[in-house]
Amino acid sequence: MIRKILLIFISANLLLGCGYSPIYNNSNNSKFRIFVTEIYGDNEVNNKIRLKLKKYSKNISETDYQIQINSSIDKIIATKDPTGKATDYEIKIQSSFNIKNNNEVDIFNVEEKFKYKRKDNNIDQLEYERTIKNNMIDNIVEKLVSYLSRK
Repeated sequence: MIRKILLIFISANLLLGCGYSPIYNNSNNSKFRIFVTEIYGDNEVNNKIRLKLKKYSKNISETDYQIQINSSIDKIIATKDPTGKATDYEIKIQSSFNIKNNNEVDIFNVEEKFKYKRKDNNIDQLEYERTIKNNMIDNIVEKLVSYLSRK
């Protein structure tokens, strides 16, 4: 029993002493600020992207990015059964970011696709689509932030 407590104490002490920090912590240590100036296209997608980027507008930084967002979302039937009923769908979100920084203009395009099978229950179908869209928007924002952090 004493060995277990001692082992836990030593392990915790080593982890705290070596500068360990989680990869996905909530601290926002980015070296830039993002301001969304204009949005075009699909309002639902753009508003979710803008809300996720809002936390980057509060940083104290020397580098400021003004971004225009243009997004579109398409839901297409990927496959049908022999009776003509849709069995698989594909959602595609395309986003184009016009990035301004110190009289420098850059364009960053992102496209996310996801195929899925149709659910029997319409309520489950709508909830599943909403979850898919949110995950795709999270991926788009991660790609944008990663792109800006490399600049």
